[in-house]
Amino acid sequence: MNALFGTCPGLSLSESSLDPFAQSGQIGACFLHLPSVPSTNRVIADLGRRDYPTGTVVVADHQTEGRGKGERVWVSNPGDSLCLSILLRPRRPIAELAQATLVAAVGVREGLSYTGLDARIKWPNDLLVDGRKICGILCELVTTPEGDPDFLIVGIGLNVRTPPLPDDLPDRVTSVSAEVGADASRFALLSHVLSALDVWFGRWEDRGFDPIRRAWLSHSCTIGRRVSLDCGASTVTGIATDMGADGSLGIRDEGGVCHRFHFGETSFPAPQTRGAEGVSQL
Repeated sequence: MNALFGTCPGLSLSESSLDPFAQSGQIGACFLHLPSVPSTNRVIADLGRRDYPTGTVVVADHQTEGRGKGERVWVSNPGDSLCLSILLRPRRPIAELAQATLVAAVGVREGLSYTGLDARIKWPNDLLVDGRKICGILCELVTTPEGDPDFLIVGIGLNVRTPPLPDDLPDRVTSVSAEVGADASRFALLSHVLSALDVWFGRWEDRGFDPIRRAWLSHSCTIGRRVSLDCGASTVTGIATDMGADGSLGIRDEGGVCHRFHFGETSFPAPQTRGAEGVSQL
């Protein structure tokens, strides 16, 4: 085990306390714990360029410049979230690397299940409990100067405790502690999540996407629902019909036209209601 530790009383990790998951697989065998960083993804990017091994994990008690998909800010107070990033060099074709977000979602969901929570997956990168976000995932591909894939960064932000939130967020965000009705152990969460991620990324590398797809579909809150998908250039609203063998999302729009998306952000529009003159209002 090659472990590096920062001084941080909030998580109280020690080399002996890390043994249960650090020696069980590749993810977490090299571990860096820091009290505060701008972004754990940035730290992993630096370590990857310095040839740190695949499976290296950086966890921080606080991110001062944490972000989610689309440059959104990740709001957290010190000690309230589990902020971690993982360095991976998966043995998969470049065309399949975008599947890493879906693999991570399945792994984190399983890691959370020991608490009794039944988190559901919103395509492609969020975990929800009763419709409220508990975890976000941001995967980034780092390339060589020649433009070839070098390594993947899997960034995970898991709400352990619910911090004070802006007025527009309380009904959309939750935390492990809020859902289980007790203070959750950050170490236990970290241990279970890393163990599950090690298993699922191993399956993806060895067996491809099919076992991940089946697990993802069994825990999805997306398929069969009315969704809006923003892919940057346009937004499509309709019924999410399926997830393809490559991880893409199928949507049948309100005109009956079927679309397939490999990237984008989904949201669940408010149910349609009938206006006074019979006009549907969104």
